[in-house]
Amino acid sequence: MAQGNLQKVEILQGSCVEAGTSTAKMVYLPPTEAQYNEILARLDEMTSRVERIESRLETRIQRHEVRIRRLERGITWAIQRIKWLSQSVTALGEIVRTNSGTLLSFFNLSHEST
Repeated sequence: MAQGNLQKVEILQGSCVEAGTSTAKMVYLPPTEAQYNEILARLDEMTSRVERIESRLETRIQRHEVRIRRLERGITWAIQRIKWLSQSVTALGEIVRTNSGTLLSFFNLSHEST
């Protein structure tokens, strides 16, 4: 609904006309054409502002989505490397355990021969 005016309007009634007096009454008057055009212009301005804000937000959301995907890929890569390193350490531990006797005897022999 368009914004109108509440204005004090002098209304002449009955015996007041004869006495030359009037009573004031608040009356709602619809907006003038100029006011109506101003309201429409403000609505257009607000609409375009909202559209610009929406556009900026969509752009920011898309940028954040790209960053999130990159982070997800990085985290996945890091998890895979950690698993690989863990398996490598486990395998090295097995090699050391199974060959510890051989290594000790090798070192003992090398010390005895010197």
